[in-house]
Amino acid sequence: MLKKIVTVTIAGILLMGAVIFYFVTFFAYIPFAKFSGFPVPKNAKLVKEKERVDIYDWSKASEENGIPSGYKLVIKSKGWKERS
Repeated sequence: MLKKIVTVTIAGILLMGAVIFYFVTFFAYIPFAKFSGFPVPKNAKLVKEKERVDIYDWSKASEENGIPSGYKLVIKSKGWKERS
């Protein structure tokens, strides 16, 4: 009986963790119509706007570490591919 309770509790914690990860990751970005729905972080601040590019300031991105893995996942899940 105790083993069953522990198993259900662990499964519930893992499920809640997955749900929280999903909402935090996928609802933190909005599709930007100007650039064919490319996901932009909700809390990014627009610094400069040009015809073909917009420059944002976002505290979670840096030159040393790049963009967070959650953002990479969202970009990839929306069908965008990285090009060099």
